Amino acid sequence: MRARLIIGVFCLFTLFAGACASSQGSKNAWKGVRSFYGSHINKSVFLEVDNRVYCAPHEVALVRVMGGVDFQLEQLLRAMDDSDRSPDGEWAEAMFKKFPWLAAVALADGQGRVFESLPEKGGVNSVETLLNHKPGRNRTDLRALAREGRSGPEFLLAKPVYMQNELRALILCRFNLYDLLRLAGQPDKFVFSTTGGILWPAGYNIEETPLNGVDWENLGANHVDGTLSNARGEFYWLSTYFADLRLYYSLPVAGDF
Repeated sequence: MRARLIIGVFCLFTLFAGACASSQGSKNAWKGVRSFYGSHINKSVFLEVDNRVYCAPHEVALVRVMGGVDFQLEQLLRAMDDSDRSPDGEWAEAMFKKFPWLAAVALADGQGRVFESLPEKGGVNSVETLLNHKPGRNRTDLRALAREGRSGPEFLLAKPVYMQNELRALILCRFNLYDLLRLAGQPDKFVFSTTGGILWPAGYNIEETPLNGVDWENLGANHVDGTLSNARGEFYWLSTYFADLRLYYSLPVAGDF
């Protein structure tokens, strides 16, 4: 009996000593962590107002003339990305109200057959090109293409809808480039291109500019902006994306064009 009591007391003492050691270890660890506060953890916010990002004059000039267009395209991408799987008339009305430069909205099945379009005549057709996603893109990403329409260059934007790994539908919208360019402050000042070539030459004779003969498919492969020169002067270009379609905005920065 006495032996059992001694063993019990020894066990309790061992547990108590371990708890104390653990508690002391936790206290030491907390003290160590607390020493990092203010330097590595929960640092005070500091606004370095003197460290300003420099933008070259030609960069500012381009943004001023194309900013309105790029903003509207970005807003359209967000609206399409947030659209429901089964958009109705109310959704279409809201889209036309928010983007008055849209020409049509539509729904197509998984084979690219348009079965509903607003307006019904002259709406959206021939969307088979948008059935497959481009390499390097997720299949659920928005898809876009530029093509020559009845009233000039036009764009199609599609949101694919999948069910059980099968493409079931495309939510579509179409717009004419000229209607979109009306939102630009000075559309006659910049050239608008895609990987397929120049869609809007503005007021320039492209054959006299360094943009003539450019490989637009690969121009922005390694850089988002740059300059192109010839004997008459220099153009600055900027590349952005509209869904999976690369766009280019360009304007002269030197020379007489």
